[in-house]
Amino acid sequence: MADPDKAREELRVIIDEFKDFCDANGSISEADTRAKVITRVLTNVLYWLEKDLDREDHTEAGRMDYRLKVLGKPHVVVEAKREGIVFTIPVDGSRKTYIIGASLSSDKPTKEAIDQVRAYCDEESIRYAIATNGHSWIVFRAVRDDSVGWRKGHARVFPSLQSIYDNFTEFWNLLSYQQIAGGSLNTEFSTTLKASRELHRVVSLLNNANLPLRRNKYNTDLQPLIRLIFEDIAEQNELDILQRRYIHTGTLKSVANDLNMIITEAIPTFLTDDGAKPVGADHDRGGFLRSIKDAVAITRGELFLLLGGIGSGKSTFLKRYQKTIGKALLDEKSLWFVVDFIRPPDESMIEHFVWSKVLDDLRSRYKDHECEKTKYIKEVFADDIAALELNVLSGFKEGTRKYETELSKYRREWTSDLSRYVPKLVQATCKRLGLKPVLFIDNVDQLSPDYQTKVFLLAQLVTGAMSSISVVALREESYYTANMRRTFNAYSTRRFHIASPLFKPMIANRIEYALKRLDLNQASFPRFCGLVSDGGSGAAPPGKRSMASRWRFRVGCCNEVGLLS
Repeated sequence: MADPDKAREELRVIIDEFKDFCDANGSISEADTRAKVITRVLTNVLYWLEKDLDREDHTEAGRMDYRLKVLGKPHVVVEAKREGIVFTIPVDGSRKTYIIGASLSSDKPTKEAIDQVRAYCDEESIRYAIATNGHSWIVFRAVRDDSVGWRKGHARVFPSLQSIYDNFTEFWNLLSYQQIAGGSLNTEFSTTLKASRELHRVVSLLNNANLPLRRNKYNTDLQPLIRLIFEDIAEQNELDILQRRYIHTGTLKSVANDLNMIITEAIPTFLTDDGAKPVGADHDRGGFLRSIKDAVAITRGELFLLLGGIGSGKSTFLKRYQKTIGKALLDEKSLWFVVDFIRPPDESMIEHFVWSKVLDDLRSRYKDHECEKTKYIKEVFADDIAALELNVLSGFKEGTRKYETELSKYRREWTSDLSRYVPKLVQATCKRLGLKPVLFIDNVDQLSPDYQTKVFLLAQLVTGAMSSISVVALREESYYTANMRRTFNAYSTRRFHIASPLFKPMIANRIEYALKRLDLNQASFPRFCGLVSDGGSGAAPPGKRSMASRWRFRVGCCNEVGLLS
């Protein structure tokens, strides 16, 4: 597990040992600089794994010293110079960034190193670059897709190993694998956006907009009905409600015609340009439902974005998919999990929150699979156990009490690291049962844009770690803001758009549902709304039937006088 405290201690060791090596050997080669400092900083300090480091890859511009990958995709190029090539950087104790084409280009060795690594990035379409001689580390954005030339951009500079040690939190938060995978470079070098137009809310144009509404005489009696039938249904579990009160369509043309206005809800142009497709009706084989079904059959992970405006019904759609239209697929072909951000954790705890929710679902919904039996946990950590048997367990016979006692110490440590344990456990369980992990992440669009970006980037990591199908619900405007910041550019995602339901059919559908419940079983309807308790009997007392009749009469009155029309 990545530990910044241990990483800083390791950096101190590297600094001291490299100083001793330089004092003893005088002139230092590039190979020595890479072996003694750069590789050790990347792997031992910043926790980049060997599988995520490519060395000496050939391009038309030359050979890249290092190429750092996140989830198998190139993310950063590192150009290493030997220790004797000094980078001359202006001395300003309070300054941490410099314009690439200004201060950093006045020194020839520094400029040559920057130009060289930038050429590699340009050749391979890799956005970020690091130039270092072991002592100084210059981090910058080498490839830009905005109007700012790359030389006009800023570089984050750590002038010496000692300055890295003194400002270790900043170095770690920018360049560790965990932080880069979480979008640290995107945040550091993102372009500030300016609003292109002024936005207005309709309520701001209303007279006396804050004037309290006066309730009519039917309000008190109708409140249980209104809460059940006409308010948010995403949190309700009854299948009849999700099936009968939900309505979805791809356009608002009929509303436009009714209002004699040119109003349509099509997929926004910026989403169309990004390849977004309509969710489609239940029978639409080319839409969201078919794509999920197809993705279950493949081994790699895939990330889906479900995009829509406020009130378009993203949460309700996901709940309905899980409980009705997608239930058979999820039950037969997958282990599925829900992470709901309706009560979000602190930003520093997002990853722990997600893995905890997945583990909770695994332990509750799938407890019959006994996923955490000792023999299965041993299978999950087979490689780690094999390594222990070569040293600390070499004197114990497998299966004996001493062997199991010693192993349990390590097993507790492994299982407490949720970011490693949970994805390995889920993958092992799915492999054993022939299933596919599916993750739904909901109510992210209620959060700040920066928080949403962190959740999205984490969802990408989770998708890769579990090889899961992950579905993240976002607002259109949240996607637009993050996309303009280039948050999504480095990742391959499937985008689907869900349009808002037609208001008149939706409200008519809910009124019709309420009346049908009254007609089908007048006695049970008040009990269904939580008004009457039958004491556990199968039918309400005859005296209560008149209450149901009065309810239906009041709904009819409201409709007659135009309150519900």
